[in-house]
Amino acid sequence: MRAINVFGILILCFMKTTGSIAMANNLLFPDINCKKTNSSIDKLICDDPNLNYLHKKMSEYYDNADKLLSKQGANNLFDEQKEWLNNSAKVCNMPPSIDFNKNNWYIYSNCLTDYYKKRNYELFKKNFTHLGNHTVNVTGKIEFRDFYVTGMLTKREIIALKKIDLIPGGFKVKQYRLIVNNCNDLEKYYKYIDTSNDTIGDYVVLHMSVICSMLNNLNKEKPPRTSFLKDVKLSDAKFISYELLPLINNDGTDKIELYKKQGKIVENLIKDGIVKLKVNSDKSLSIYFNEMENDIDEIARGDFTGNGIESILVTIATKSIEGSYHTFSTGLITRLNDSSQFLYTQQWPVN
Repeated sequence: MRAINVFGILILCFMKTTGSIAMANNLLFPDINCKKTNSSIDKLICDDPNLNYLHKKMSEYYDNADKLLSKQGANNLFDEQKEWLNNSAKVCNMPPSIDFNKNNWYIYSNCLTDYYKKRNYELFKKNFTHLGNHTVNVTGKIEFRDFYVTGMLTKREIIALKKIDLIPGGFKVKQYRLIVNNCNDLEKYYKYIDTSNDTIGDYVVLHMSVICSMLNNLNKEKPPRTSFLKDVKLSDAKFISYELLPLINNDGTDKIELYKKQGKIVENLIKDGIVKLKVNSDKSLSIYFNEMENDIDEIARGDFTGNGIESILVTIATKSIEGSYHTFSTGLITRLNDSSQFLYTQQWPVN
């Protein structure tokens, strides 16, 4: 367990009662002496650049929330953060010391990373608790560098998310010597980005474009007037259409046209073993066809187009099973009546 000594707690309590919250924050987020520390958590933070980054960001999110809260709210936040700190070792079943020569050390590192990201998101949300009604429910998960986004979001939160880092360090727009690492930057400088530059790579820009497209769609979401998706799971085989099969060449397209002429639907192909379906959860599935794979994950549900009909906002990662082909997109899946299969209505980026 990562303990705070009794003397330290007495100091913290004194600082709370005297209003010296800034000094108390320094004890909640002390600088780590990587050469002298014996704490297994501190050693992981020192060894893992990403954990080190998350540790520093947590202090920023805490300070921002603390400034916006009432005195009582700040005191509650203080107690909450102290409890989080004391529980960190227990949650990840951390041993008293870490042996970096053994392969299992990364298990603790991954657990602690997830623990930090969840807390960072909680602290981020505390900046917006006074802003009223929620606008959209993120039923899936959107990954940023600082945290995972899930649950109810307000429009103000979505706007703020466009300023949050997506990739470590970002990448440089060479002509203007500008760093791009969030959606605001990407939208501002996209026309100047040279994706042929190997130091950037098409996939990095594509990944950022997909996340930013998600935020733009979430910001446009309205409550649907009509829905044919109630009680319908993304993973339900009987609703899978040909539009959701992974395709990158004419060979796959020709096969699909043949199956259509034979009067077969995708559910028939699944029963025949031609299409394989792996259900990861109600909101996530993998579809295998013609040596290709589509990994489809639900992000949110709502009216994203203004037509009044509910759609599912999804991400689709398409890749070849044995080759190196890999692409990533986001799009909308819907149904237009009670008897229809899924329709893939829009896609970003546009192919």
